[in-house]
Amino acid sequence: MAAKHGEFGVAAITPSFGHATYWKMANAEITKVQDLYDSIEDLKAKVKRKVAKKVLVLVNEYDGVDLPDSTCRILCLDSLPSYNNLMDRYSQEMRLSSSIIRRQVAQRVEQGMGRAIRGSSDWCIVVVAGNNLTDFLSEQSKRAFLSNEAQMQIRIGEELANELREEGGHLAVMERLINQCLKRDAGWKEYYKNKMSELEAGEPRKLHLQRALQERTAETLYQQRNYPKAVETLRAVIDSVDQEDKGWYLQLIASYLYSIDHTKSMDIQLKAHAENSRLFRPETGIAYSRLTSTGSRVSKIVEWIKTHDSYNALIIRLASINDKLTFASPSDSFEEGIDELGRALGLSTQRPEKTTGKGPDNLWHIQGEKYWLIECKNRVSPARTEITKKETGQLNNTIGWFKQNYEDAEATPVLIHPAKTLAKDAFVAERFYVLGQEGLKKLKDNTVNFYNSLKSIQYDNLSAEVAKKKLKEHSLDTDELMKYLEHIETLRH
Repeated sequence: MAAKHGEFGVAAITPSFGHATYWKMANAEITKVQDLYDSIEDLKAKVKRKVAKKVLVLVNEYDGVDLPDSTCRILCLDSLPSYNNLMDRYSQEMRLSSSIIRRQVAQRVEQGMGRAIRGSSDWCIVVVAGNNLTDFLSEQSKRAFLSNEAQMQIRIGEELANELREEGGHLAVMERLINQCLKRDAGWKEYYKNKMSELEAGEPRKLHLQRALQERTAETLYQQRNYPKAVETLRAVIDSVDQEDKGWYLQLIASYLYSIDHTKSMDIQLKAHAENSRLFRPETGIAYSRLTSTGSRVSKIVEWIKTHDSYNALIIRLASINDKLTFASPSDSFEEGIDELGRALGLSTQRPEKTTGKGPDNLWHIQGEKYWLIECKNRVSPARTEITKKETGQLNNTIGWFKQNYEDAEATPVLIHPAKTLAKDAFVAERFYVLGQEGLKKLKDNTVNFYNSLKSIQYDNLSAEVAKKKLKEHSLDTDELMKYLEHIETLRH
């Protein structure tokens, strides 16, 4: 759109320079902190001359930047916002489902939307991109933390998206809709006005403010070395929070007590880790709990479906999971994606190394006494042709861990790795398999195709026979999962 016009600005906000790289490949201009305001002034000048032909990309600038009136008529929010502050980033990673974190993310998204709407008479088209952001906005349980106005605007967007699908969903149809807004089409304005008039005044949300005040009070008491009162204040907070936040506040209590009672502090930290395994793991005291499974794969699949508001939200969620499952993803994100993919496939899963410091990166319970021990090496260069001695050594340790904890069970050791050949000095004591880039892609694609095939079926009516048939059709039934793996010869001649 920017290249076709020039009389108004088009901007995008990305959470990182990594995301901005894709925009740069499309000939966009990427700003940096040093030249941010100069770039904005340059955009304003180009708009006046009607030569604003490039998208201006702001990196992680969700507040403190103004793009009023024709400076920006189209704004793209690309992917979920992130934080520069290390403490905020840590909190976000540790408390994924926390209502507090969801509220903070929602606020940051709205701040981004507000960069181009600087007054009651200003207007702008906001385009949302990126699977993790669309995942956040696709379900009411998450977007409930947005303002009523923003929620209504998203509902309007969903209605328009449904109409676009009915018309074929082509970019030309979307462009026509955008042009209606750009040209201030009377019908579009009336439609928008009528929808927004349906809004009802909402009650002020005092819970998050009250909790923030309690946290501040506790921190002040801690700084004053009034440890008992600080702990008492946090315990009052714990009574009204969800599980992930309960663990978070227990960890905060443990940190308050550490300097005066090391033993009690570690006891509380153990409880915090039991509530939320993402939190700090004490060196001792963590006992491993064997992974077992209750219910069939079909029942677990139905249960997973029911955690989503709609099939569209489910497919967006799968896309967000699959985004994590690339060989360029950070290791922790990739392992989390493997865990989530297993659950989407109706399997019971664990991350033993993450939660206890021992065992495989991921563990899938396939059926009966059969398990997959999964070690993830997604950060290995795709150009690598050999599996190293160090990597096979880790796999051997994992096999030993499994024998110790699962005496009567059958293990399938799986190494996620781009290479298919052992280095000359590398050995594995057991038969093992590699899940390479091609096999992983097929597994991801077939999982999406499987769920797409269920769209026309109400999940309350999803029978075991139909689900099994669909799993078979998409090469996902239990017996066929091994087809995604490649056996690696471990013996030398």
